[in-house]
Amino acid sequence: MVELESLLTRCKALAPENGGDGELEKCTALEKWLCENGFSGGNVKIERFDAPDCRVSSKIRPNLVVTVPGKSDDFSVWVMAHLDVVPAGDLSLWSGDPWTVVEKDGKLYGRGVEDNQQGLVSAVFAALAYIKNGAVPAHTVKLLFAADEEVGSEYGVIWLLKNTALFRKNDLVLIPDGGDSKGETIEIAEKNLLWLKVHVHGKQAHGSRPDQGNNACTAAS
Repeated sequence: MVELESLLTRCKALAPENGGDGELEKCTALEKWLCENGFSGGNVKIERFDAPDCRVSSKIRPNLVVTVPGKSDDFSVWVMAHLDVVPAGDLSLWSGDPWTVVEKDGKLYGRGVEDNQQGLVSAVFAALAYIKNGAVPAHTVKLLFAADEEVGSEYGVIWLLKNTALFRKNDLVLIPDGGDSKGETIEIAEKNLLWLKVHVHGKQAHGSRPDQGNNACTAAS
């Protein structure tokens, strides 16, 4: 797990909005690691679904899907994590290179190790436990490692929903993006944005007689 976290952290998967070149290097490294560590061959399938994006050098934003067939395929159990990270920020505030994992006091430090590589790595090793032990899950398990989560998901989950038939109505989706130290908390919703437009009407008056008017700016405040 530490090895995989270290590998992923070295790949600066930043969106172009954050001055980066996308997730392809990280996705390629992850796919190679999966193939070398038990996910190749048999019934396990690895697929790429690339969203076009002319702003990055590769012209694509990769989305990786791993399928572990189950005894039943009437619905799939998805575990969804994202490949991209946020910028490292002020480098003087880091005690070392943010793109190199440091293990200290039983914890890992580096850009992306928590958001969202802990979710990605835990999903990989949970699926690997099935594969290594020759166990077949009750239902098909699918791992989704998506692009573009940090700046809106337009080239990740939203693109997949619009351009593929990957998801079925009865599928279950688990997103290990947060929680507590015991792993007991399960959310069914998360914070999002609500955009409101408010129209405030005032009454115009001369500057010398504000008492005859109704100041729209004051009402809006």
